[in-house]
Amino acid sequence: MKFALLKVTQSLRIPELIAFLGILIFIPGFIIVNVYLTSFGIHDFSVFRMKYLSAGFLFFGILAVYSIFVWNRIYFVEEDLPKIINTLAKNMTSKFWALILGLFSTFLLYADNAFGIVFASSLAGVVLFQSREIGIFFGVYLIFFLIDYPLIKLGKYAKYPKVTYIFSFFFYIISVIIFLVFVKDYGPRMIFWGFVFVTIAINFLLDLRKKKQLNGSYMTKLSVFDWIWVIILAIVFSASFGRILYGKISPAFGGGEPTVIALIIDSKSIPLFRQTQIKIDNNSSEDVLLLMETDKEIYITKRVPNEDKTQKALRINKNIIQAIVYK
Repeated sequence: MKFALLKVTQSLRIPELIAFLGILIFIPGFIIVNVYLTSFGIHDFSVFRMKYLSAGFLFFGILAVYSIFVWNRIYFVEEDLPKIINTLAKNMTSKFWALILGLFSTFLLYADNAFGIVFASSLAGVVLFQSREIGIFFGVYLIFFLIDYPLIKLGKYAKYPKVTYIFSFFFYIISVIIFLVFVKDYGPRMIFWGFVFVTIAINFLLDLRKKKQLNGSYMTKLSVFDWIWVIILAIVFSASFGRILYGKISPAFGGGEPTVIALIIDSKSIPLFRQTQIKIDNNSSEDVLLLMETDKEIYITKRVPNEDKTQKALRINKNIIQAIVYK
């Protein structure tokens, strides 16, 4: 899949390549931002907004983290680990131990991917959500990763198969248990389950490709069905990201977390503004959340204690606003 996209980009000239990459970044950004805004009742499908590009960069940044720390492990599971298992199985004289090896190996296949997902989710949690809770556990995962990842990339697991089972069982299982039991932060947990969904979808696609035996390798060519599957996966993942996580990530990273502001209202417009049911003292409003701003209007919503409770946005004409105070 990566190679197919690389082949497309290599065949384009620089202006065409820039346009292609721009569209590639723009489309998921457009989906993410508008799915997020729609949850507040805002329907603004403007053709171009810088937020679409920043959201698109954020989306591909998260996918890059997934690709680095999970995709390589999927490749390892698909290509190298079965060879290791076969090597060990040949040395098994007892049917009982061969059965135990088979069951354990199946378990290890999933645990290997799960460890990569845990590490990628923890890294995203530390960077995007500044989670202190996940930061503590990330230190443990980092130690595991610095030992485990070089063993995979340098082929040491294939050369020393027994080491695979010793390190893998300890690293993978302990890491996944720690994450699922002790990490309670919403952001990292949602990224974790998002990565699990993507991994299941990718493995499903790889299994289909193996059955078809296209060119003897699932890495060399994508069929029309494969492209449709990838596009559907990208749309579902970006829409889910926009609905669940985009509004909880700081704008500094391309997210859509609302900004806390107070509005200074023109004196003549105070009676009209009071109809919004937003409290106002003199001509200064209570703190509200700024969702979006256009040339003529701003979209705000009231702050509520329960973060899971979503209120519909209020559209305020800038003509009645004298100033905006950012908190």
